[in-house]
Amino acid sequence: MAGQDSEVAVGFHVAGSRIAAAPVSPAMRRIIRPGSRLMRSLDFPEGRRADGLLFRMDDPVTPVVAAPVKITPGALVTPADVNAALHPERPPGTDPVDVLAHSPDFVLRAPGDPVTPHPGTADSTEATRFKTALRELHQAIDAGVAVGRTPPPNALDLTTTTTATLTGLRSDTTVPRALLDGSVSLPERLRPFAEAFTEAMAYPVFDTPMFRALLDSSLDAFVPNLNLLPQNTLTLLDNNHEFIESYMAGLNHEMAREMLWREFPTDQRGTPFRQFWDPVTALPEPGVSPADRRERDYDIPPMHRWPLTARLGENANPHDGIVLVVRGELLKKYPTTAIYAHRAEWPPGPDGLPDKSQQRRLVTITGQPMTEQIQLPRFEATVDPDIYLIGFALTADQAIGGPDDPGWFFVLKERPGDPRFGLDDRDPGAPAGPIEVWNDLTWSDVDPAGHGFLTLDPAVTVPLAGLDGSDDAGKLEQHDEDENLPLWFSGLGSADLAYILLQVPVMVAVHAQEMVPR
Repeated sequence: MAGQDSEVAVGFHVAGSRIAAAPVSPAMRRIIRPGSRLMRSLDFPEGRRADGLLFRMDDPVTPVVAAPVKITPGALVTPADVNAALHPERPPGTDPVDVLAHSPDFVLRAPGDPVTPHPGTADSTEATRFKTALRELHQAIDAGVAVGRTPPPNALDLTTTTTATLTGLRSDTTVPRALLDGSVSLPERLRPFAEAFTEAMAYPVFDTPMFRALLDSSLDAFVPNLNLLPQNTLTLLDNNHEFIESYMAGLNHEMAREMLWREFPTDQRGTPFRQFWDPVTALPEPGVSPADRRERDYDIPPMHRWPLTARLGENANPHDGIVLVVRGELLKKYPTTAIYAHRAEWPPGPDGLPDKSQQRRLVTITGQPMTEQIQLPRFEATVDPDIYLIGFALTADQAIGGPDDPGWFFVLKERPGDPRFGLDDRDPGAPAGPIEVWNDLTWSDVDPAGHGFLTLDPAVTVPLAGLDGSDDAGKLEQHDEDENLPLWFSGLGSADLAYILLQVPVMVAVHAQEMVPR
């Protein structure tokens, strides 16, 4: 036992303590079990627990005892009485051995031996041992028996005793010790490696995203009322970690039972399924090994490492955060759309400090973007036919921000490397607007008859209009370039036509505050 004599059994410590053996005997445990007739009939006052009897019996201040301490009857002759009668001249507390004479040739002899030891100034070796034993005998009488009753037992310390017992029964300690000390002979250089045995936990690993199995079972089990989202909308959802962990725990439990039934060599503590979402392939990060990056992408850690005090929902990996939901034809028509989270900021005011009265904007990035400025998706899911879920390592509070926190934008951006050619559509009945740059050109401007295809008709002229002064610097620069092709007529070449029809990449940024009501 840890903290006690390791050569003495637990039962000996219990029997010699205040608790003794009777309260932990099978008969007593049967009488005071929680569902017994006696325990059901007892009314415990507030602050008293039914299972606290042993602790109260072990209390050194006010212990609960079954019977009073036994007192020696006055008429009983005790060893102390005999000692007082044999040595009436010895004062209490003195050593009776010191008054004995010294003898250099003293040895123990048989009764009737006529040899008499000679007195001297020192004792022989045998005389010294004899006096030591005699002194210990008198000390035992003075310390214990002379008080007239048995010395009180020591406290058991239930917490320490229980911990020491469970520690001593650990299989990762007892099995290697029994194996190496009796069954297997190993050289000393290999013993440190063999003593580091761990319990075998062989189990397969499936990296399949398990949200698909849940989705195949029921859409409402995956996300309730997800199909009620309007078309062509964006919104944010929060991860339900408690639900994900309970779903994954049940899945791994059933897999462990199946492996046990199939006689797979496992201890049922494995976690074959740890992937709920489909992780997005990320670029290698400096200083992060592939194994660490793979471990980070799992949604739950191995279940045998979950803290015993943690509740469901408190064991998820920290990357699981808010989920952006996109519904509509956008990602079906443009599957290469870049989606990411962009840090927001307030424009500076006249004093150079952020002006919180103005609208937030995307933070300006110079050089290589940092994770504090750009957050790429960590996981994704697709619900046919047109619902897409993209997860980020941001909480709802982080994304929304606060009085002093501008929060985050969620950006959908057409990739500049994917050129797109075409013209804008004008709403039916809407008046024609000024064409300040060729990117403002619509089908109604070049195909007024509505044939559905381009006709380089000299009768159709589309001159560029002047800027009204409300345009940003980017449009002003584009206008200066577009003035080199001022008319739409049959003299346009293929390169000129491609330049006019090339559509400027589109980017939409929506702040989280617009998608999450407060």
